[in-house]
Amino acid sequence: VRPELDSGPSPISPPVVELPHTMAASITGGFVYRGRRFPELDGHYIFGDWETKRIWSWPAEPGPGETPALRDLVDPSIRIIAFGQDH
Repeated sequence: VRPELDSGPSPISPPVVELPHTMAASITGGFVYRGRRFPELDGHYIFGDWETKRIWSWPAEPGPGETPALRDLVDPSIRIIAFGQDH
């Protein structure tokens, strides 16, 4: 857990994962997956990049001693502009 920063109208947490511009250019934030259809993604933050069209997952809360790994989820085909949730 990273400490929160004191600047801004409310506390600001620094990023948990940072990607170099050689890998991504315009990150579109997403959600932590809590569905049942893809159990291997449960608890993973799903997000993408508009420029490269890539979509990744990242463990939102890695276990003790676990070294999280960024995972590509699909072959790039469309530009990501937003993520949504439903039941």
